[in-house]
Amino acid sequence: MGYRSNVVIVIYGEKDDVTAFVASERLKGTPKGMQYHPFKEPDHDYHDREVYDYDDNKYTMMVFRWHHVKWYDSYPEIAYWVSLASVWEDAFKNTLCMEFARVGEQSDDVECDHYGEHVEYCLSIHTEVDEGNMPSRSEKSTGILNLKGEQDE
Repeated sequence: MGYRSNVVIVIYGEKDDVTAFVASERLKGTPKGMQYHPFKEPDHDYHDREVYDYDDNKYTMMVFRWHHVKWYDSYPEIAYWVSLASVWEDAFKNTLCMEFARVGEQSDDVECDHYGEHVEYCLSIHTEVDEGNMPSRSEKSTGILNLKGEQDE
């Protein structure tokens, strides 16, 4: 089945700058090996996106999410985003920000990168132990050890 990751990329900045960025990327055409341009790709079970304005419509936020995806840069769709991140500082750092967060299947496989001059740190990765799937305790539990290691009666 292959190694899977959950990935989120956000791109944001002043509305006119985001619009110009999207237009320039679309003018380049669909990247080689891809069926759709990354900004025109339809949503799938493993990928969704949203675009919205904020702060009195002065700024625009684009959010791209991939769920349980093979994030290998040998795939053209992934190579596009890796390539974009590699040129971000030279091309857009004064006008736009991009944030990238990826969590792999292994507990120590995490990435969180921020690009741009005025990063807002919208994305971060938090790890925690979740006991939400444990069964509820029965009313009359027996054989429970107390904290001293002695059995309760």
